[in-house]
Parts: sequence; C-alpha cells; structure tokens
Amino acid sequence: MMMAMAKQRYFLGCVFVVLAASCWGLIGLLGAKLNQAGFSGLEVASLRITLASLVLILVSPFVLSSLRVLQRKQLPLLSMQSLLGVFLMTVCYFLAVQHIGAALSVALLYTAPVWSMLLAHFLLKERMSLSGVMLTLITVVGVALCLNTSAPLNWAGIVFGLLSGFSYACFGVLGKKALNNTPPTILLYSSVLISGMAMLFMPFFHSAMQKIFTDMTPNIWMVALMIAVIGTLLPYTLYTKALQWMPATRAQVLTIFEPLTAVLLAAVILHEPLGWPQYVGIAMILASALFNALAQPQNSIPSNA
Repeated sequence: MMMAMAKQRYFLGCVFVVLAASCWGLIGLLGAKLNQAGFSGLEVASLRITLASLVLILVSPFVLSSLRVLQRKQLPLLSMQSLLGVFLMTVCYFLAVQHIGAALSVALLYTAPVWSMLLAHFLLKERMSLSGVMLTLITVVGVALCLNTSAPLNWAGIVFGLLSGFSYACFGVLGKKALNNTPPTILLYSSVLISGMAMLFMPFFHSAMQKIFTDMTPNIWMVALMIAVIGTLLPYTLYTKALQWMPATRAQVLTIFEPLTAVLLAAVILHEPLGWPQYVGIAMILASALFNALAQPQNSIPSNA
C-alpha cells in the first residue's frame, strides 16, 4: 500500500516537473512580447522579479514571518545565491532574448551543467570525469554551431546568453550548499525576495514602472503578470513540491521540457529565423544537459514521500 502510494506520488511529481518546465519555457516568448511592446531586456527582468515578489507576498502572508527564523550567518550565502542565481541570471537571460531571440537564448542558458562541472572542478576541487569532459566538448561544439549563421553575429546576445548559463549554474551550486541548513521553502522565498528588493534600487526598474503605469494596455499588463506568476512563481512552486516526491536527479532530467517548449514556441509563434546548424547546435546543447542529468547517481523512489 505504501509503495503504491509512493509510486502515485512519484508519477504526480513527474507531472508537476513537466508542467513547471513548460511554464519556464514560456518566459522567452513572454519576454519577446514585452520587447515588442517597447520594454528593454533590463526592464523585462525587473518586471519579472519585482512582480513575482509582490505576488508571493500577497498570496503567502506568512512569507515575511517565516523569514524571521533565518540566522544572520545564513544571509551572506542566501544573498549571493539570490543575486547571482536569480538577479543576474534573469537580467542576462532577458538581455539575450532581446538581442538574439528566445530559441538561442534558452540554448545558451542550458550550458549551465557545463559551468556547474567547471565550477565544481576549480572551486570545489572535484575531479572531472571523462564523461564530463566529453559533455563539455559536445556543448562547446553545439554553441559553435549556434554561431554558424550568415547573418552578422550579435556578440552581446551571445555573451549575455552564456552569462545566464553561468549564473544558472551558480544558483544550483550555491543553493545546494544553502540547503544544508535552510529549508527548501525558505530558500525559495529568499531567492525571490532578496532579488526583488535589490531590483527596487535599479534605474531600469523605475523606467519599467513608468511605462507600465502610463503607456501600457491591459494586454501588456496581462503579459507582465503572466511572466511573474506563470513563468516564475507557479513553476517554482510545482518544482519544489515535486522534489518532495521524487529524487532531484530525476526531476532534473524532466526539465528538458523547458528548452523544448521555448524553441518550439519561438519557431511557431515568434517565427525566429533559424537554420539547420542552429537547430543541430541547440539539439547538441540540450542532449549534453540531458545526458549530464542521466549520468548523476540515481536514487530510488522515496518510500516515505
């Protein structure tokens, strides 16, 4: 009976992760829509983080009170995890979307597993396996193919895309360290709210607020709320819940639906012009990320889920 219930929860966890990844895959499309409405990449990033923070406080009144349990010694690591893994990643990702489109941006975002291996090797002195080296080479070749285009390269977009992948890796590495003495829910709250507070002091936040309160239509308001709720809070909530019912390594494999959703929407809705080298390069980067997740030690289904 317990095993049957654990399997049901495991299946539900898989569904939650797929839904979360699909929601994350919408971010590039929604960001591109805001770019078309006159928002810069920086302004889109500020809207995502600040609106997500506001909605989180409104729907979860106990958020601020729950953060009071944090000790002062936890704040430096949590702040670094939020500012590098949420603030910087969001800013770089939306700048990449503005310059090179959603499809290539999400592909470069998924260089994160390679950055994670490099960070672990050079900072944590972890040994890099042969498979890790091969996956790194596959990713490098994939990025090179993404750059194989007859159109002039937008190097700013490429750099921002790679920086978003690096920041995404920092989010995972620092988050894993923070979880040693911080509950997952508190980590979620702090990562969103710390970046939200930091964003309030950015000049592009104020220009975004001026635009959205003076010049924008209800449709743009809807897109902005969607990027905060459907593209941020909902997937993070689903993913956090899923991790209670399934191993993190299994969940990581299923997040491949994020870039697949982003690339499909970019091609079908945004009509982004990609040639076969770009599609092959994107496929290589995503395959490298998938194989990296599959290569992680697998845990059994938790019987006490």
